[in-house]
Formats: sequence, C-alpha cells, structure tokens
Amino acid sequence: MSTALPVIPSADSDDYPSLSALNHLLFCPRRCALLRVEGIWLDNVHTTAGTLDHRRVHAERDGD
Repeated sequence: MSTALPVIPSADSDDYPSLSALNHLLFCPRRCALLRVEGIWLDNVHTTAGTLDHRRVHAERDGD
C-alpha cells in the first residue's frame, strides 16, 4: 500500500505569504493588520528616501 505524498505548491504560488508579510507579522501583528488588511500606509523620512533611491537607480538603469 502506497501513501500519496502531499502536493507542495511552488514558491511562486499565492498559497504562501510573502517574506515581508511574515516579517511584518513577527515585528508587530497590529501593524501587519493595518498594512495588509486595512491597507493603511504612511510614508516617513526613511520610506520616502528609499522610494527616491529606487526611482534614481531604475532611471539610471533604464537610461533616463
């Protein structure tokens, strides 16, 4: 008698939470719910600087 092995979804599957979601949950469950469930996000000086850095890097890469 053989036992069927469970089907494990691929890493790209939506069945797994993202690492950032797990990080948010472990850091602060309330903050995770505000961000992931309620969609509440407020930029601060650090996130704004990161957004601007990403834009600059992508613009340089794309030749803008």
